[in-house]
Amino acid sequence: MPELRAIDPLLARAARGIEFTGPTAAAAAPQLLAIGDSAGIDRLHHILALLDILSAAPPWETELLARPWMPPLDKGGTDDLIDDALNYLFTNSAREIKLADVAARAAMSESSFSRYFRRSAGQSFSDTVRKLRLAHACQLLENTDERISTICHRTGHQNLSNFNRQFRREYGITPGQYRRIHQHPELVLANSNPPQPEP
Repeated sequence: MPELRAIDPLLARAARGIEFTGPTAAAAAPQLLAIGDSAGIDRLHHILALLDILSAAPPWETELLARPWMPPLDKGGTDDLIDDALNYLFTNSAREIKLADVAARAAMSESSFSRYFRRSAGQSFSDTVRKLRLAHACQLLENTDERISTICHRTGHQNLSNFNRQFRREYGITPGQYRRIHQHPELVLANSNPPQPEP
């Protein structure tokens, strides 16, 4: 389809793994979560929306994770193993997730699975868990009025200070600021342009 040619550069770079940060990561997170919660045409809609967001990311919000050449992955069920691991993470993101449990599902040792996951997914297992939980938190901050402390525990974080620290490190703002930006953009805009005093 001609409409999909715009994402060709993104797909070419994706072979090296791309980490998205800042506003792009914040905008993409709800679409990523929605893919795991949907099916059929609805899932395709969220996939295309995600690709549209990522393909428009400015260079300073992307980082390539691997060198231009990587040895080919072993064939035979590799995609199924990663898909199963990611589905497990989606389903259990609010609970304690142990590498040992996911490695056992793949019938691999923890060390072997950890190396395999990093090579296949482009980032470590722990980083994937952390980012998935933060993406879930973004969705709850945007779409619910739950207290931030409740969202903290619903997304598998042990305490509020750790949650705030990780959220700020990933997105550059606090959870409270993220909620105000996405639930009340008119207030953010008004505060960014305060009225000037009369001469």
